[in-house]
Amino acid sequence: MTANGSGQPRRIPARQCVACRKLVPRSSLFRLVRPPSGEVALDEGQRMNGRGAYVCCDVGCVQTATRRGALQRALRHTVREEVLTHLASRAAALARPSPGHDPATQPGEEFSQPDR
Repeated sequence: MTANGSGQPRRIPARQCVACRKLVPRSSLFRLVRPPSGEVALDEGQRMNGRGAYVCCDVGCVQTATRRGALQRALRHTVREEVLTHLASRAAALARPSPGHDPATQPGEEFSQPDR
């Protein structure tokens, strides 16, 4: 597919997981957001206004982010236990590995952006 008929491939938005630090397509991540009102929530549509943090749709990454406090640090706010529980249950329901979760690779190796 090309963007605007320019012959260039479409750019796939990528974000970095706060737990494993790997760069993966945004569609493969959960997004938590701290809107201006201040209450952290899971952003299902990935469109809410506010400070966001991304974590892989992998149970291991969700557990690591929770254990290390990576989500709180990225959002600069405490995350309620109910939000973390909901996030863990969503990851368990998906129960599929995220792209590039090979422990032998270094962060950023499994997904690269095309040159501009």
